[in-house]
Amino acid sequence: MFARHLQGQLINAKSSIIVNALSPGYSLTNLGSNMPKEQFEILESVKHKAYTTEQGSRFLVQAALLHAGDVNVEQGLKAAYINRGTVEEPNQLVTSTTGQQFEKTIWVGTQ
Repeated sequence: MFARHLQGQLINAKSSIIVNALSPGYSLTNLGSNMPKEQFEILESVKHKAYTTEQGSRFLVQAALLHAGDVNVEQGLKAAYINRGTVEEPNQLVTSTTGQQFEKTIWVGTQ
């Protein structure tokens, strides 16, 4: 929701910056090595389902290069949610009146 609102602000400011939100999924890294033991054990129990660090990083690079080489970015994705390499449609909450109000609340809360 924050990315959607930020993209709207940038469009209003006639900026060419494109904002997308992404999730590379659960990737094996050492980022959780300092978390409490109980939380670390939960992550350890599902690590067989995790992506390798290389696989997870490819999702990040793919999202960063989503518009690379586009001659006309105006028709490209803006404020998209990219989940593990796949662009997903916003869910009903995000597009509802309640979601739009929540989006504004999040935006105001960050200023």
